[in-house]
Amino acid sequence: MTPTAKPNMAFELFLLVLLAFLWGSSYSFMKIAVETIPPFSLIAFRVSLAAVLL
Repeated sequence: MTPTAKPNMAFELFLLVLLAFLWGSSYSFMKIAVETIPPFSLIAFRVSLAAVLL
């Protein structure tokens, strides 16, 4: 039998908070971006960036 690794709860919590921050901050950035960039251009940029990254 191999021993199972115990998860580091502090690190797991940090990752969860980081994920929540990244997802939540996108809404704030979108609110600012829509005021300065036309929505169609913003959507095209986001889709293009996602396609390049994927």
